[in-house]
Amino acid sequence: MSMKKFGTAGRRISVLFAAIVSMLLFVPAQPSMADTTTNVSDNCDTYNSGCSYGDLDIHYNTIAYDGYYSAIASFYGNVYSYAGKDVSPNGAVVIHYKYVFGKNVNGVKASGTGAAVKNQGGSVENCAPADSYRVYYNSGYAGSSQYFQSTYGGLYCQGAKYVDLNSTLHNNNASQHFA
Repeated sequence: MSMKKFGTAGRRISVLFAAIVSMLLFVPAQPSMADTTTNVSDNCDTYNSGCSYGDLDIHYNTIAYDGYYSAIASFYGNVYSYAGKDVSPNGAVVIHYKYVFGKNVNGVKASGTGAAVKNQGGSVENCAPADSYRVYYNSGYAGSSQYFQSTYGGLYCQGAKYVDLNSTLHNNNASQHFA
């Protein structure tokens, strides 16, 4: 059968079919309604974190700007990116944990509460009794870094040294690793 037999109606159907197919090809994929984003100020609050004690606390402000009483984010162990991480506990639903600054040492909202941690840290306190850490300029433990010594046995930040991030890492902090 030739298209000539169907005439104008056949051409209209062909054009309509081609338009529908091309629209379907260019419709962007929609994220699953089950995918969620959860703000956390402690990587131990994420699914299957494997945390212990000995956090590195990142403070929003520097010491000169009352940093100790500014918002805090606490991280245990290696953190590939302070932006957060994606976890799929059941293989289908993806949970994006976004790392943000939480409340301060007194448990109240303070300067920086709710702000993203990546590239916004001002000072650090190593609360780990046995673990030393490095904070890095880039995600993935790359670039310039600064070393933070353990507390040598003090628990709950007893004996921890509270220091500013150096000028390279101040507001340019992206990851941390055991040192």
